[in-house]
Amino acid sequence: MALKNLFAYLNDESSNDIDEAVYENPYETKHAPADLVERMQFHDPEEAKEGTDTPKKHPLRNKYYLGALLSTLVMLAIFLVSRNVTVATAETVLMILCLPAIIMTYVFLFKAKRSVQKDTQTNPRDDADIDAQIQKIQQAQKEALAYMGVPEGTVTIDVLPYPYIMKKGKAVYTGKKNTFDNTPMDFYVQNNRLCITDGESLFEIPLSDVVGYRTYDTDYRIEFWLKEEKPDSEKFAPYDLKKAGFFEYKTHTYYGVEIQDGSTGQGYELLIAGYDFDSLKALIDLTPLQ
Repeated sequence: MALKNLFAYLNDESSNDIDEAVYENPYETKHAPADLVERMQFHDPEEAKEGTDTPKKHPLRNKYYLGALLSTLVMLAIFLVSRNVTVATAETVLMILCLPAIIMTYVFLFKAKRSVQKDTQTNPRDDADIDAQIQKIQQAQKEALAYMGVPEGTVTIDVLPYPYIMKKGKAVYTGKKNTFDNTPMDFYVQNNRLCITDGESLFEIPLSDVVGYRTYDTDYRIEFWLKEEKPDSEKFAPYDLKKAGFFEYKTHTYYGVEIQDGSTGQGYELLIAGYDFDSLKALIDLTPLQ
C-alpha cells in the first residue's frame, strides 16, 4: 500500500471534494474551538469597520491610461509619417502635431498617478489597529495551545505538506514540481507519542508506529523562509540555502519519516526539510531505511 503524506491538505474545498477527501489524518486527537480558530485569523482593519465604505478606484483612471496610450500611438504615427516628407515639412509636423501628443500623454499619466495617490490617502492603514489585532491573534494562539495541552519548550520544525485536489475520485498533487510549502509545526514527545501541532490541531503518533526514515538527496525549493535565523547563517551552511525568487529559497536533501498506522495498516510519510531533520532526531530515535 502506497505511503500517504501525513500532512496532505485539500487545496480546493468545494463541498463535493470534502465528502470525497482521501487524505484524512488518523492521528488528530484535539482541535481548537471554532471561536479560537476564528480569532487567530487576520482581518483587514478597514474591512472590519462596520458602516465604513471602502474607497473605490477613481472611475476615470482606466480612461486616463487609455488616453495616454492613444496619445503615444498618435505620436508614433506622426513620427512615422514625418519620415516620408521633406525635412522642413517634418519639423513642422513634429512641432505642430507631435508636441501636443507628448503633452497629452504626460497629462493623462499625471492624472492617473494623482488618482492613485488620492485612493492611498483616503484609505490609510491604521498601524495601531493592526498592532492591536496582532496582539489578539497571539493571545488566541496561546489559548489554543493551552486548550490542547501543548507544553512549553516545543521544537519548531518545517514540515513539507502535500496540497491536492480531487479529480474523478483521486487525489492529484497541485503544487509546483520540487517546490514545497514549508509549514512550521511544533514538535514534542509525551507519553511515548510524537506530538505535533500546527496551532489549530494536535496530532499524536505512537512511537511504536514510527518505522524509520528515508533520505531524498535531491534539489528542491521552499516557498518561504520563516525562521528568525537567516538562511545564510552558519547553522544552515551545510544546506546551501540560496534565494531563488522573491520569497523562495532553493536547497537540497529532505527526509521522509515512515509511519505505519497500527490500527489500519495504512502507511504514511512525514516529510521534513533537511535543515530541520537534526532537530527531529534529537527528539526521537530514527532508523535509516533503504
